[in-house]
Amino acid sequence: MFHFFSTLPLRYTQVCVVLRSIATLCVANAQFLPNIPGCSFTTPGGQYSYQLSRFYYLNDDNDVFKDYRGQDENFVFDMQPCGRLKTPLDDECKNAEGSVCGYNSSFTPPLYMNALGIFAEPPQPVWTMLDPSDAEKGAILTFNNGHFTDPNEIVTVTVEFPCDRDVSVVSQEFTVTSATHNYDSLVFTMSASSYACPTTNFVPSIATVVSPGSIFLGILFVSAFFYLVVGTLYKTMNLGTSGVESIPHIDFWRSLPGLVKDGCKASKNKATSIFCKKKQTYQDL
Repeated sequence: MFHFFSTLPLRYTQVCVVLRSIATLCVANAQFLPNIPGCSFTTPGGQYSYQLSRFYYLNDDNDVFKDYRGQDENFVFDMQPCGRLKTPLDDECKNAEGSVCGYNSSFTPPLYMNALGIFAEPPQPVWTMLDPSDAEKGAILTFNNGHFTDPNEIVTVTVEFPCDRDVSVVSQEFTVTSATHNYDSLVFTMSASSYACPTTNFVPSIATVVSPGSIFLGILFVSAFFYLVVGTLYKTMNLGTSGVESIPHIDFWRSLPGLVKDGCKASKNKATSIFCKKKQTYQDL
């Protein structure tokens, strides 16, 4: 006992160290997962959540922004899925507050053409599941408010974010998966990473919200209510009773306390006769 109390200061110190470590990890995780407005979504029904804010920063200190770049045989594209581009190829893109910008790669440096997607302008970009039947496939971001080769035609840009829980580093280069001949519809595909993987939310069901005991009590109280109301109405309307006499089976309920008392007394006598038998002695024999 003395040894236990003598080690209490040490035990207290160890507990404090553990708690401090947990707090440090929580703070670090909170810093690594900044919540960027418009860069997260929850699936209909609330079963899965996607936190895509990690695509916004290059390092864990959240002080270096991360933009993405891809190209095909004709154009170069800059893209930032969580806001406007921070380090585009041309300042004109930044001035336009573009989130997706396109450049003509036949020039050196590539010539800015237009903002294909703008995060801050309506209609807002839309996040959805990459595969509606499988949340683990990843997410999709769709821009539908910019222009490209034709300044009078709205361009649709779809960015695919595949999920791979084994990959913790995402490439800053994406693939231009497809584009129509006039570039009014483009599909970009990011490298697969854990950044695009969902978390599973707890969605309570009726089975978890209401326990079997609660269901039983609910049925019991409802049954008792209907028993009392229907029985009282029957005796009042058909037997002409009033007051307490209208309670159904009133004679039984009046005698119930006595019946309970008699039952307890009988149980006590029975238990006494079983467990408290008088031991026979030599004189009794």
